[in-house]
Amino acid sequence: MKILIVNDPNNLYAPYSQTAENLANLAPQLNLISIIGHYSSEMTKKALNLYSQNGLILVNSSSTSNELSHLSGGGSLSFFRLTTQDSINATQLAHYLTETLSGKSHKKVAIIYNKNSSYSTSYRNTIKKCLEQYSEQLIFLKECSYISEKYYQIQAYLEDIKQNGVDIIIIIPDGGIEPNSLDNAGLISRLKINSCLIAGSATFYHENVLHWIDEQSQYNLVNKNDCQIIACVPWHWHSKTNGCNNENQLGQKFCQLGTQLWGEENLTWRSATAFDSVLIILRVLEQFQISDSQSLLIYMNKYFKEDKKQVRGVTGIIQFEKNGDRINPPAEIVAVKWNVQQSKWQWTI
Repeated sequence: MKILIVNDPNNLYAPYSQTAENLANLAPQLNLISIIGHYSSEMTKKALNLYSQNGLILVNSSSTSNELSHLSGGGSLSFFRLTTQDSINATQLAHYLTETLSGKSHKKVAIIYNKNSSYSTSYRNTIKKCLEQYSEQLIFLKECSYISEKYYQIQAYLEDIKQNGVDIIIIIPDGGIEPNSLDNAGLISRLKINSCLIAGSATFYHENVLHWIDEQSQYNLVNKNDCQIIACVPWHWHSKTNGCNNENQLGQKFCQLGTQLWGEENLTWRSATAFDSVLIILRVLEQFQISDSQSLLIYMNKYFKEDKKQVRGVTGIIQFEKNGDRINPPAEIVAVKWNVQQSKWQWTI
């Protein structure tokens, strides 16, 4: 089996992105039977239209928008999503937040997201719907839907919610379709807003957050025992169900090998879901005589969606609904904590 690695700029607003179209057109020439990609939900949706028209499988490891759960017939046949969709990830985060509110009332919540991103918007809609069930305990402050704008605009909003006594900030950066989004997420995490809890989606789980917290701690602006930054992700090294010290032997070996190759700090949920994306293709290739993209399309759907077969991956048991979503996908709450032994900030369970 040959693997071709192609760089997709992930820029939704480029005049014309040809990555997916070129792959679809060159598929017969390259004997291309499957694609693993793309990163953002927006790029994945565009690409999937092209692949499904050409009978190609798209195995996705990082796009989480709820919009991808409602594909038309051809799109759903070509689509297999390894990561956790917003409807589940955001609900998990909401449940965690409401559990911490047990016995408390009138907590003020602010939501920061990107209205231009289908992913960011779908996550925002899910978590707000969940939290609105606790309207007696929560007060919703004015939202910020422009996280990708200039930082001074975000700063003005943050000053406003600070004056209103915000208790919880929920931050949902887009998947990199607008560059300022991730930069602003890191800057927001740097701000010391009393004892405010900052909770984020999987896109908030980023190294730049750790860099800002490290800078802040050097000026004694962060208590190393009381940093209140969390995120909900599909997998983590210290996962209680699929991490380095659990019964999932594939997870253990993945952590060991990944540490040797790249180092523990670079082994993220994106690494784990990417590994499992390759794994499910290999499992079908082992089971059937696959000669072209059409036969892979047929047998992937038969094996996983019709016969409901399952495989154990790094991220746990992998099964699929007919729409390409994973059945019972994983979700882990992680936090930024100070590692005393290594003298650095880490995302950890």
